Amino acid sequence: MTFATTRGSRPFNQAPRALVALAALFSGLALVAPTGASGIASVSPAEPGVKAVAAPLREGTATAAPRPRAADLAMAGDSQQRWQSLAGSRLVLNSFDRYAKGDTNLTKRDTELDQTWGANLPASGMFYANDSALKLPGMIATYLAPANDGATTAQSVTLPSPFTAEQGWTTNGKVTASASGSDTIVTVNSGQNYGSLIRSITVDLDATALLAVDIAALSDGASWAFEVDGKKLMPTDSTVTGKHTYDLRALTGLTGKQALEFKIWAAGGAGKSVTVRTLKLMADDQTTNPAYGRAVLWRDRFASTDAWQSASQQATISGNGGQAIVAIKDSGKTYGSVTTEINVAVTATTKMALRVDAVTHKWSLTSYINGSSNAPNLVGGDRTDTGWVTIDLAQVVGTGQKKLDLRLFTTGARPSAVALGDAVIWDDAVASEWTPDHSLVVATETAPTWSPSAERFTASYEGGQALTGTDVFADLDAVTRRIDATGAADRILVGGITQGSMTWNPSTRQIITGTADYAQAITIPPGATVGFGNSIAGATAEQPVASDRAWAVTMDPGTVFQVGIALSPISRSQTYASNMTASSARETAAQRSAAAAAIDVAGRIADLDGAWDDFLARVPAPADFSLHETKAYGVTADSVRAAYYRAWINLEQNILPATPETNSLSRQLGTGKASGWMSGIPGAKNVATWDTLVGLQALVYADPQAAWESFTGIMNFVQPEGSAYAGEITNDPTQGGEVLPSRKAQTAWVLYNATGDRATLEEIYPALTRVLRFAKTNLHWTVKDRGIYNYDQRDSEFVTSLIIDLDYAQKISALLGKSADEAQWQSDQQYLYRKLDDWFMQSGSFVQKVKLAGNSDDDAVQQVVSAGNASVAATSLALPGLSAATRAALLDRFEGAYNGGDYQWAGLGDNLKGPNANYIVRALLDTSNVLGGATKATAFTEAIIRDVVRSGWFAEVYQGDGNGTSDKPLVDGVRPSLFGIAEFIDSVWASNGYRLSSGEPTYIRLTQDRRGGIDGLTMGGKSYALALTESGIELTGDAVDSTRPIAIPLGVGQSAGLPATLPDPEPADPGDGGGDGGNGGTTPGDGGGDGGNGGTTPGDGGGDGGNGGTTPGDGGSTGGASSTKPAVKRIKPRVKIAVKQIKRTRKVRVTVRVIAPAAKRIGGKATVKIGKSKKRTVRINAKGTGKITMKAKKRGKQRVRVAYRGTPTLKSAQASRTMRVR
Repeated sequence: MTFATTRGSRPFNQAPRALVALAALFSGLALVAPTGASGIASVSPAEPGVKAVAAPLREGTATAAPRPRAADLAMAGDSQQRWQSLAGSRLVLNSFDRYAKGDTNLTKRDTELDQTWGANLPASGMFYANDSALKLPGMIATYLAPANDGATTAQSVTLPSPFTAEQGWTTNGKVTASASGSDTIVTVNSGQNYGSLIRSITVDLDATALLAVDIAALSDGASWAFEVDGKKLMPTDSTVTGKHTYDLRALTGLTGKQALEFKIWAAGGAGKSVTVRTLKLMADDQTTNPAYGRAVLWRDRFASTDAWQSASQQATISGNGGQAIVAIKDSGKTYGSVTTEINVAVTATTKMALRVDAVTHKWSLTSYINGSSNAPNLVGGDRTDTGWVTIDLAQVVGTGQKKLDLRLFTTGARPSAVALGDAVIWDDAVASEWTPDHSLVVATETAPTWSPSAERFTASYEGGQALTGTDVFADLDAVTRRIDATGAADRILVGGITQGSMTWNPSTRQIITGTADYAQAITIPPGATVGFGNSIAGATAEQPVASDRAWAVTMDPGTVFQVGIALSPISRSQTYASNMTASSARETAAQRSAAAAAIDVAGRIADLDGAWDDFLARVPAPADFSLHETKAYGVTADSVRAAYYRAWINLEQNILPATPETNSLSRQLGTGKASGWMSGIPGAKNVATWDTLVGLQALVYADPQAAWESFTGIMNFVQPEGSAYAGEITNDPTQGGEVLPSRKAQTAWVLYNATGDRATLEEIYPALTRVLRFAKTNLHWTVKDRGIYNYDQRDSEFVTSLIIDLDYAQKISALLGKSADEAQWQSDQQYLYRKLDDWFMQSGSFVQKVKLAGNSDDDAVQQVVSAGNASVAATSLALPGLSAATRAALLDRFEGAYNGGDYQWAGLGDNLKGPNANYIVRALLDTSNVLGGATKATAFTEAIIRDVVRSGWFAEVYQGDGNGTSDKPLVDGVRPSLFGIAEFIDSVWASNGYRLSSGEPTYIRLTQDRRGGIDGLTMGGKSYALALTESGIELTGDAVDSTRPIAIPLGVGQSAGLPATLPDPEPADPGDGGGDGGNGGTTPGDGGGDGGNGGTTPGDGGGDGGNGGTTPGDGGSTGGASSTKPAVKRIKPRVKIAVKQIKRTRKVRVTVRVIAPAAKRIGGKATVKIGKSKKRTVRINAKGTGKITMKAKKRGKQRVRVAYRGTPTLKSAQASRTMRVR
């Protein structure tokens, strides 16, 4: 599909900047570019000195604020964005993990910088393949590496004890700390079950990364746990005394000197006590390893746990890059094990050792030998001790070549866990020099900066040394790190952690690694020294072994160099994408990595800046970013403007490519590409059929091809009639996916109105009807592929959303002449209105979720599951057909929460989501349900604009915090998220006179003194602008009338659609796919009109007719300056056909001529069929002509049939004639 535009001079289907920049540029045109190539030959860098891109403004339009250039959106400081991607890329840099601390509540106040940046200049990755978001933590980092590697003595620091107030320790009020000599007794207070001893301590994580906690004693029934910065290594409390070791650097993900909060927990009930002897900070001293100085045969330092799998009782193994934790969590299990297989030649002097760091109950190690059925215990039975445990391997398993199936058990209780820091097998008779670890120095100060095209950073070190660096996408799935070390006197070390074993090719200077899901290639610079190991510091071996997961390259001081990293997916499917093999993925990754290492970084950034500048030039440009009616709390028009355009950059970056390995063959707009959320459509799990749809409603105004492609891709997932999950959106017919509130018809209507693409609307219509029928019988949250069904629940959010969505379904059915469907949607609405009262009015209050006595709609309500948040309940006020009792109950909930615009989220920050916010605005503006609706809508809209900026996030969920006014608001849920992006854009547009979420061109005047507007809106595939004037709005541009402004009078709080007198615009050039009518998706008169925007009541937000197709019998408008469009009188045209056979072939040129009154511009589409040949579609131009060349199935007498589909001003018509194909 292509769509014409008159915004600027480039149609969407022209290549030089728009297509190349946002498709081919991102997809690696310079895959094997020579050294110095920019990665895209056809994009020129921006002209120097040009600061803004402003689309041409027509006389009388809004004076739109100039669009910024991409480089103008750069961010520095603590609240900067960090994640980076390209439209169509599988790869994300610096993704955010809301569960990084184990609980999303613990990351609510975290910025992106908190989680993704540090003194070692890190960059992490996340790669989408096989319906998984695959994390690459520690993908690359940079250090200084002084030449005296290994020369320093391992450090240790024992913290002063006892750990009482005199030493700076406090409690959470639930325990008491007392001294017993140098020991500390932590006792749970009366009436409490547990409590903690707390202190913040500054730790040099590069010098003393390990902490040993020595528990001297436990009272009967007591247990304990250790926590650092909100993170616990072990999943349950421990009942074991002795020394337990925690790798603080791995556990926190931090480096350098850090202030860490230590907590020692005592649990078990009142009076239970834990005696703590010492806390000792120490280095990971390799000389304490029993194998030190001997020849190592096998070693695992648990940088990754990929080599281990669950072996029994659903035991799990997880890692943090430094320690592995084996756990059983099911209360029905008393033991569990994990396994790995190794092959080793055992002699009489072969030894094995484990470093057991922590244990909650008991542990043991067994092994099957050469496939035998007997598994001797290698450590003599269950144990509770920690530290190094040495095994005489020859004595236990015998000598000779052995295949050992190791089984590591946690046992003795449920749940339980054991943590390991090292495992090694060596020959005690063979001496071998151990290369000392690298001495890594991290920066004392750093200054990272984000821009849409690159991440840049500077770093300062002790002694006045400095370096600068850049991370940039060299290709869709390849990145380059460039380091300028001309300010450094010491060597530079760049290293990273891989998720699989590595191979090293010195001739190509490439490390090849990966997993079953992808291949990864790392190209290192000429002159570098490369090393491998199980940590970056320990990556000193010349060749990797199978268990190594870390690489490091060192470069001489004063150099400038680049490292290229690329990934390529491998299909794990037995059915799809058989060509996506491991070997082809390795080859592709190697090519792209080499190109990335050789790229001209400055040129590449200029190209990407140019591409983003082109994209921003297509983004609708508001004129007014100011807050007029609410306190700003430091938010300026400039900060709103920057956030607005960053929202669009984020929106485009969220586009994921087709994934053939899951049979998802369309690009998709991810719910939160950088969030790693993966609970959506099976086959496209980053797509939620709520979040993605509201995102598409905005995206269509700047990238209509991607918006339609994503939406049609979702509709292609709708299961057919007769299948197990008919109407459900899933790409796996054996299981359902996530069921969410309905926005399907609304999204289809928005996309149609913006582009005029009726053909695609017709194409998806059958799937749309199936999914709407499915929605009526699934009015609750369901995630079938995760075992969440809720068949006996009903949720008001689902019912409300479906009632509103059926308004749009009626409009679509009317447009397409589906009168029976239109009547069915009306009937369904009436049914749902009745059920709204039956289900959710409980004891005089309106609640969100109820449980029925069974699965049938007719079963009685058994219990209230949840009253729900006020922001969710209030969305039902958007329904014009509410009963008086329901309306009163809903109003009570809304008014009880609403506090006015000076409060965070106007008081509605109780887990506020974007879709809820725009339905609340709809309730305030389009119905008379809320007194003073326009004033409240204005305050609420401005509060959203202000508080999204203050929160620093485009998030799924927004919350209040602190004093509820001037303090920074909170976020929760998926982040980054489309919900925050879409609602922010919607709110900025509403402030400037346009209501995006109304579903069709709808204009609003929130206050009398506003003079904003928006340039670059689209309707029917054409561009236009609106300006707020003293008396209302003016529309200008090709989509409405290219010769004169269209004035629409509007009072304060009034909304209006297009006026009935709107002239037909000139249709788009058929060659550009410009749509088939272009007057904003007006519903044909014979389909009953488009429902209008209701008769509004000036000053109170309008009347009940504002939802466009309200439920019959709800009373229509409440009077006042009605802006409802009457039905358009459609004229029946005539159709003529001319045919011509091309020489003696079976090809036939068919000319279709549509004849109508001279004043009518024609346009539209027709279908042509020759005999039994496949039906083809031809576009009809403004003069009524369309031509197409087709091939007849056979020679002889053939019937040529033409069906003209009509436009909003012309009815459909048919014609046929006979011809002979010779």
